[in-house]
Amino acid sequence: MRILYTILLNLVIYSYGMADITQFSSYAAKYEVYYKGIEAGEMIFNYQKDGNEISITVVTKGNSLARLIGRDKEIQKLKIEYKNSKALPIYYEYKKIGKKNKEYRYNYSYLKNKYELEINEISSINEIKKEFKSNEMFVDGLFFKFLSMTNPENIKNEYNLVSRDNVRKIYPMIKKNQKIHIGDKSFSGFSVTYVNKNKNNITFYAIDDINKMVYKEVRKNDKSIIKIYFKEELIKIK
Repeated sequence: MRILYTILLNLVIYSYGMADITQFSSYAAKYEVYYKGIEAGEMIFNYQKDGNEISITVVTKGNSLARLIGRDKEIQKLKIEYKNSKALPIYYEYKKIGKKNKEYRYNYSYLKNKYELEINEISSINEIKKEFKSNEMFVDGLFFKFLSMTNPENIKNEYNLVSRDNVRKIYPMIKKNQKIHIGDKSFSGFSVTYVNKNKNNITFYAIDDINKMVYKEVRKNDKSIIKIYFKEELIKIK
């Protein structure tokens, strides 16, 4: 997969998009996943909205090569609720299915401007629970993606990112006026980059009616580990 990533020098007026994904009741897209330059499977992003509640499910299925190294499937589920016009994460679940199964569940709660988080790490042996409190919101990677798609102009300089069984500070950087080529398709938009532990996460969002993610790369020690490319939209219903 060839990819070209450049700055649009001729753009004078910049916009994040005319609308966002919350204007739709249902949306789904398919992506191709590469691991260290080798095709490893596909990812399906599925979004559903019902009133003030939003559900997002992301399923990554490994191909035969990925299954050989024990990465059969990964499933992420996120529930979001709008309260006083503000999107808040309520519940997140991560499952890894393969040689070493993993499962994490996050429960978010809010009381008197205090943010609370409960992490449950579940294995075949036992269940480990951790609790965190903060004056600032906790976000998992999927909810941060939702914020980037729906409210990029208000992305903060700092977040409490929940990753696996811990919480780390991240400092997102946004680059506007970007252009990316994936195969024979060209997208204009913006990128969001942050470092989680020792991994650099770079995500490109296209300026369109939902500011959809079209490319993601995870780098470690300046080497690309994972690349995810937009392939096609499956469902789009207002």
